[in-house]
Amino acid sequence: MAVEALVVRAVKSVSPETDVYHDFAPDNAVVPFVVIQRVGGEGNLYLDNQTGGGYQVRVQVSVWAADRLAAVELSQQIESALSLQARSAALGAALSAYDPDTGWRGMQQDFYVFS
Repeated sequence: MAVEALVVRAVKSVSPETDVYHDFAPDNAVVPFVVIQRVGGEGNLYLDNQTGGGYQVRVQVSVWAADRLAAVELSQQIESALSLQARSAALGAALSAYDPDTGWRGMQQDFYVFS
């Protein structure tokens, strides 16, 4: 399963109605929504480049909602869902964000996901 598919599945498991976008949200996006983006990672972990399960991707999950508590709640639910996946691990706690143009509140958290 692709890295992005694993993350989308985790989001949809806790909030089926929430839209998930890759890389950026469109201008007409309605909160709450989630943006997932590859932001690095170790890549191949084995020198032979063929050993299974040896590719690590860093994925940022950004949750946007109308208020802080809704953003925090959805972010924590997604973190819990991803923690149940053997192929992912949180890289610290989520950071808060704010969009001054819309007044939306966000939470951003990075995860390592292995494929």
